[in-house]
Amino acid sequence: MSESLIVPEDIEALRNGAKGRLLVALSGGLDSVVLLHAVRAAEIDKTLIAIHVNHGLNDQAESWMGFCSDFCDQLEVPLHS
Repeated sequence: MSESLIVPEDIEALRNGAKGRLLVALSGGLDSVVLLHAVRAAEIDKTLIAIHVNHGLNDQAESWMGFCSDFCDQLEVPLHS
């Protein structure tokens, strides 16, 4: 049996939080990717939306944005960037 990355108290807090939707900031780095994946796997009854900001400050900014887009497509999570 696999263990959830989010503890039950955190899941309950997310369920009881703001109504309607849950926004997760997605930079494309390991932390935000794992967070989005864990929240999606927790099946919280809210509209889950990922947010990515491309500041264009790094040579890899476009590829990070592409990665975030592909990752969100795989998870079936809408991405706003």
